Amino acid sequence: RRLTPNLEPVPIASVSVAIDAATLADQFNGAPHKRRPTQIVEAQFALPFLIAAALTHGRGSIGEVHNIKDAAVLDLAGRIEGQSADDAAGAKASVTVTLRDGRAATIEVGKPLGSPENQISIAQLQSKFAACARNAVRPVTENAVAQAIHFILNLEEVENVSVLSHQVV
Repeated sequence: RRLTPNLEPVPIASVSVAIDAATLADQFNGAPHKRRPTQIVEAQFALPFLIAAALTHGRGSIGEVHNIKDAAVLDLAGRIEGQSADDAAGAKASVTVTLRDGRAATIEVGKPLGSPENQISIAQLQSKFAACARNAVRPVTENAVAQAIHFILNLEEVENVSVLSHQVV
């Protein structure tokens, strides 16, 4: 669900991210491109921008981060604060969102989706592949995406894997 229905201002007063010291230094301390990326690939690795995109659009996939000039996302990304958390080892973190009416919620973030400890399902992988193909510099047709997925899922039946590259280009 989108937090900015009918283009009204985002009702978020503040966002605080408690993370390990190394991630804090990399993502928050003196890293303006993490809040205002200059290119899409940079946005994909910018924690404040990604959190702001997810909170603004209700999701954090490639489709939500492609617009690096989204005013609502940039505004929120500029207000997200990072803080060191002694117990935030490795990929663990917590995100606290406080709304303007005073309500707050905290979520603990564990291992990233797709890591060995938090494996991605085949359906999620297919969805991610399709989203990446749709948002490519040269977008791939839905038909080519479906054919590529079919070939990959049935790779043992494909006589010549070079047919896969012909499907996508």
